[in-house]
Amino acid sequence: MRDGGGRERGGRRAAAVVMLLAVMGAAARGQDPDDFAQCYAEELARLSGEAVTLEQMPGSLEEFSRNMTFYKPAGTMCADGSPFYFGARRGDPHKIAVYYSGGGACVDYATCCSLRTYQSESPIAVDGMAAISCGNSQAVSAFSDAIGGLFDVEDPRNPLNNYTIIFGLYCTGDLWIGANAATYVDTMGNNESCTVQHSGAANGVFIDDWLGNILKVEDLESLVFLGDSAGAYGSLFHSANVLDQLQTQLPSGSTKRVSEVVPTAWLGDAGLGVAVIVPVWGTQDTFLSEVLSNHPEYPRYTEEDLIKPPPDSRFFSNTHKIYRDTVAAVSKVNPCMSAAEFSARQDQTQRYFAAITEPVCAECCSSQGRPARCGAIDFPRFVNSSVLYRLEEADANDNPAFLYSAMIAEGDYHTIIRLNRSYTTSGQVYSTSTADGGATEAENDVEFTTWVDEWVLNRAKECIAQASDPTPSPTATPESGSDGVCFPASATVELRDGRFARMDELMIGDQVRVADGSFSAVYFSGHAMRGTAVEYVVLRGAANQKESSELTEFQLALSPRHQLYVNGREPRAARDVRVGDILEVVVPSRAATSGVMQQQAQVVRVSRSTMRGAYNPHSLSGELAVDGVRVSSYTELCPARVAHALLAPLRVAFHLGWPRLAISLSQRMANSAPRRALAASAALAFFSKPHMSALIR
Repeated sequence: MRDGGGRERGGRRAAAVVMLLAVMGAAARGQDPDDFAQCYAEELARLSGEAVTLEQMPGSLEEFSRNMTFYKPAGTMCADGSPFYFGARRGDPHKIAVYYSGGGACVDYATCCSLRTYQSESPIAVDGMAAISCGNSQAVSAFSDAIGGLFDVEDPRNPLNNYTIIFGLYCTGDLWIGANAATYVDTMGNNESCTVQHSGAANGVFIDDWLGNILKVEDLESLVFLGDSAGAYGSLFHSANVLDQLQTQLPSGSTKRVSEVVPTAWLGDAGLGVAVIVPVWGTQDTFLSEVLSNHPEYPRYTEEDLIKPPPDSRFFSNTHKIYRDTVAAVSKVNPCMSAAEFSARQDQTQRYFAAITEPVCAECCSSQGRPARCGAIDFPRFVNSSVLYRLEEADANDNPAFLYSAMIAEGDYHTIIRLNRSYTTSGQVYSTSTADGGATEAENDVEFTTWVDEWVLNRAKECIAQASDPTPSPTATPESGSDGVCFPASATVELRDGRFARMDELMIGDQVRVADGSFSAVYFSGHAMRGTAVEYVVLRGAANQKESSELTEFQLALSPRHQLYVNGREPRAARDVRVGDILEVVVPSRAATSGVMQQQAQVVRVSRSTMRGAYNPHSLSGELAVDGVRVSSYTELCPARVAHALLAPLRVAFHLGWPRLAISLSQRMANSAPRRALAASAALAFFSKPHMSALIR
C-alpha cells in the first residue's frame, strides 16, 4: 500500500517523458532506430486505441511475446476513470505466475480525497508500456522497480525466471474486489467531495476469465498466484475464482480439485498485518459473493461483518478476521495448495494503514482472541500473532493439506517480490508440517529465494506426489533407491529445424543439438514415464566469461545420479555439483558457423525440486545439450565409456534402418531397472559381430 500523498500525475507523466527520451536515444545506439520507431508507434497506437474484449485477446499462451506486452481490457477502469492495463510475458507455457500488484486503499474522505492513500491511475504510463513491449532494455531498466525481483527473467537465482507471467496493474483503491462508484464527502467542514471508481473486481475478473479460457489443466505443471500489499489480498480472492473456473475442466464426477492435480501456490507479500474491507466498495455485489457462495468453508461477507469505517472499533478486527479466515478456507477448499505470506517485522507502510484505521481493538493482536487493551497496534506482535493464528487454524482443522508458511524478515520496508532485495533478504520461516498439517516448524536465516523455491513451490508438488502414492516408491524418490537417470518432462532440447522440444515430445530418430554445435540422433530412451513424480537436482547459474552479449543464464533439472560435465573434467553426478562449479553451456552465436558457441557458466544455486516426468534420451554421440547445458546420457553407476559400448546393439539396429527393432528394445529396456537394462544390452553386445564395430560409434 502507498503512503499518504503518493505521486502526482503530472510529475509522473513528466518522468515518463524524460524516460522516453532516454529510451529513444538508447534505441538509436543499441537497436535499429527504424525498427524500434515502427514498433513503438504501433504499440502506442494500440494501447491508446480501443479496449480489447476477451474474444480479441490472445487465444493461447504460445501467442504471447517474450517481451512484456500490455493490454487494455474492455469494461475496466482505474479509480480516476482512466484505462486499466495488465501485461503478459511468455516463458514456459506449462508454468504460470499470475500477479496482482498493490497500490494502496481508501475508505473515507480523508483517505480517498485528502491523503489519497491509493494508486488512482496506471502505475506505468502508456508510452513506457509501448517501449517495454518493444523490448528496449533502457525502458525495462527504467521500470525495474515494477518488473524486477521475482519477475526478472535474467537472474538465474529467481525461482520464477522461466515462468509465463501475467502482470496486473492495480489502480482502484479496493484490494481488487470493489464494484462501486463511491462519492466521499467531507463531513467535517466545507462539504467538499470526490468520486472514486472502485472497479477492482471487474479489472481482476477480466484477467481471471481470460485465464479460465486459455489455461488447460492437463498442460500445467505449476500455477502461482502472487501479489504485494493490496494485491496480496486481491491475489488470494482471485485465485479462488480462477481455480473454480479451471475446476470445470476436470472429468465430471471427479473428487479431486485442480490443486490436487496441478501444483498450485499463493504468495501474499506485505499484506500480513492489515486488511480493510468496507461496504462502500460494493464488495457484496462482485464475483466474491459468487465464489464464496460456492463453498460453505468460506467466511461470509455481510454488512454486519464489515460494519462501517472508523471510529467503530470493530472495523479493523472484523475485517482482518475475515481475511485471515479466508486464507485457511481457500487452502481447505483447494487441498495441496501452498499458501505463503511475507512481511518485514516493522513494515512502516502497514503500520501507517493500521494507524489511519484507529481505534484498533487489541483483541485482534491475540492469536487466542482474548481482549486485551484498545489503542495503537503493536505491529510486530500483530504480525507474529497472525502467523500463529494460521498455524493454529491448521492444527484445529486437522487439515494435512493446509500447507502454510510465512517468512518474517527484520526491517521496516514494504514489499519484496518486485524488488532486487529478493536476492539479499533472509528471515525466519514458520510453517505447517507436510507430515500432519498441525506441527509447526521454525527455521532461521532462510534466504527469500530458497523459501519461495522450497517452501512455496516445492511443497505443493510434494503434497500431490504423496497423495498420489502415499508410500514413496523408488521412482518417486530417486535418491532413496532408484538409479534415477533422467530429466523432467519440461526439460528441453533443440532440434535440427530450430524448434525446442520438451522431453515428453522427443521421439526416436529426432536430431538433437549436442555441445559442439552439431546434431546427433536419439536412438534409445532409458526412461519414458510422463506422470511420475521425481525429485530432481536443480542447478541455476550464469556465465562467468561473456564472449558475446547473448544471454547465458541457465536452469537445469536432472536426477541426482545423472552425469554432466563439470570444471572441464570427466562427467560428475548432479548430486555432487556445488555452488561455484563451472559447467559448459551452449548459447546462440551469429559469429559461429554452427550457430552456437560453448561458454563456461558458474553454478550460483543448487536446490531440490519434485517435478513431473522421467525421461532419459540417448543420442548416438552419448551426450546432449539439455536446457542449454552439456550433459552425458549416462549415470555414475557405470562408466560412460562402458555404458556406451554396452548399448552398441541398439545403435547397430538404428544405423541399419531397423527403427522398429530399436524402438522395441528401447521400450523393453526402459521398462526394466537400469542395471537389468545394461545387462540385457551386454548380452546383445556379446552376440554382435565384430564387423559391425564401425557402425556402433
